[in-house]
Amino acid sequence: MKSDLAADIMREIESYNEALAIEIDNASKKAAKKIANELSETSPKDSGDYAADWAVKEVTGKKRYKYRMGTSKYVVHNKGHYQLTHLLEEGHATKGGTSRVPAQPHIEPVEMEYVPKYLSAVEEAIKNAK
Repeated sequence: MKSDLAADIMREIESYNEALAIEIDNASKKAAKKIANELSETSPKDSGDYAADWAVKEVTGKKRYKYRMGTSKYVVHNKGHYQLTHLLEEGHATKGGTSRVPAQPHIEPVEMEYVPKYLSAVEEAIKNAK
């Protein structure tokens, strides 16, 4: 009788963990896509190539558990002009070093806007996981 109860409890916990992992993964993917879209809209547009190259990449870790909790991560990156992100965000010295190009903050404002939204989405996922 006890072993049946323990098995039932473990099954429910595993089911909850799997549902929670899926909910968090969905929230993460959705947030990453929104961030990439926002960066495309708010990035400096000289030729437009830099702004258009924001993308989301899924990075999947080792599957230690049978459910996916903590194994998928989404990275928002500039696939074609990654070398420019810190130069544009922070500013930089000119080629001759005689002056500075002013910073054009566009990544940090988006991050500051979406981190609280993502945390709220994760909290909602925890509430809704069944």
